[in-house]
Amino acid sequence: MILIVSPNLAVDQTVHVDHLVAGQVHRSTSTRREPGGKGVNVARVLTTLDVPCVLMGFVGGSQGQFIAQGLKEEKISFKPCPIQNESRTCYLLVDDERLQQTVVNEPGPGISAEEVASLVSLFRQQLHLCTWVIFSGSLPPGVPEDLYAEFITLAHAAGKRTSLDCSGSALRPAVQARPFMLKINHAEAESLTEAPVSNVEQAAQAAAGLQSRYAALVMITLGGEGAVLASDDDRYLFVPPAIQARNTVGSGDATLAGLVAGLMQGLPIEELGKLATAAGAANALHGGGHCTKGEIEEFRPRVQCRRMNVER
Repeated sequence: MILIVSPNLAVDQTVHVDHLVAGQVHRSTSTRREPGGKGVNVARVLTTLDVPCVLMGFVGGSQGQFIAQGLKEEKISFKPCPIQNESRTCYLLVDDERLQQTVVNEPGPGISAEEVASLVSLFRQQLHLCTWVIFSGSLPPGVPEDLYAEFITLAHAAGKRTSLDCSGSALRPAVQARPFMLKINHAEAESLTEAPVSNVEQAAQAAAGLQSRYAALVMITLGGEGAVLASDDDRYLFVPPAIQARNTVGSGDATLAGLVAGLMQGLPIEELGKLATAAGAANALHGGGHCTKGEIEEFRPRVQCRRMNVER
């Protein structure tokens, strides 16, 4: 089983409009309100791929009740950590004409020291039940920036493999705890390497450097250009098939889910990257971790794979 640690859960509010113009009044063409946050997106895709998983994170107030009920209806196993403050809302405005998205994320509720201690206790309880741990998403205000690092250390001591996908102040201490796998986007790679990561060649160089310092596997995603995956022996570029992306929010999370699912299946690195990239592309048809197993399998053989030579 996979344990997904995603403290900063949210209610995702997606609003579609015909054409978004700043400063103007709009009438929505459709809306969607559902449990959200990076860990929820990961859990949805793992569930789609028939990989058992359990999600844990903070929830509070009526928003938290909505998240818990929604996950139950989606048949996603959830271990909540209750808090006093209201869970956050994240907003996605979709311009249907230009297929553009504008995202506004609330920072999250303030978390007390006692609530952090409760999350640590819950993590320790769940740790012995899993084989993999995924750490996904930002940390809400009040949570120590080294929490992921602490959890990674505990997981390794218990003999569990770990995967990390986060940003902000939590990223650097977390990578220093040396997760087994690191999945980040180009902006997060730039924050770690302090060098530009704006094209495939720079991403390959950054992935190789980060892999030698921090993790056995490193993937840097580049949106529609694909992703670079680095291991001890190989560097590969994976390019998704050309599709009409409708909502790319959650595609990185879907990619992470595909990576872990492939590792649990023991796939070779070429097939591992194809599965992950196909999952990210399938998500882009719908957004928010919503895709089907059939869509992923349809895209998988269409993913282009190329070995890259990189000097460290």
